[in-house]
Amino acid sequence: HFIRVGGFALLILGPLGPASAQELLRIPTTAPNNGQAFVEGMLSVPADTPADQPRPAVILLHAGGGWEVPVTSQYAKALNQAGFAVLELRLFKTEAERAPSRMGYLQNLYDALRFLGTRPDIQPEKVSVAGFSFGGILTLTSATAWAYERFGGGTGTKFAAHAPFYPVCYGYAAFAKAGRPAGELPADLLRRW
Repeated sequence: HFIRVGGFALLILGPLGPASAQELLRIPTTAPNNGQAFVEGMLSVPADTPADQPRPAVILLHAGGGWEVPVTSQYAKALNQAGFAVLELRLFKTEAERAPSRMGYLQNLYDALRFLGTRPDIQPEKVSVAGFSFGGILTLTSATAWAYERFGGGTGTKFAAHAPFYPVCYGYAAFAKAGRPAGELPADLLRRW
């Protein structure tokens, strides 16, 4: 079967149907956004995988319109079909609810990474992150040594891979050329991966 995902077609081997079991999680965070001491996420795991068999996972980050805009669900289904557990973080519901700084969202992302690392059904060394537009910016920034040092807390827990989809790259290019801090971001952010 082929599934169209954005401009791509994914080949899925096997039948399409109920591919996952879902669970709404409230993950404690050290960076509350909108007054919440947790970040929500929808965890889906392949239905045909034994619960005691750890699996790789992908954290999906939605675009700037918020989690109500259904950007990540089609990718979650395809990744579940491929054997991955998927955590679709719900950083903010609508664009109007988005916090002005992305730093709290980076902390939420690393808190989710640490949380998944404690679950017996997840392989902690095989947790990746993929994000779209605003989520792509967070994904790209989370790949820097600065983000790991600041938000990863030196725990040794790192992302296995980063896949940013259509982040605003011109902003990163201008930032790199300027060579000076921008808000909370250090000047050498893009020199340390």
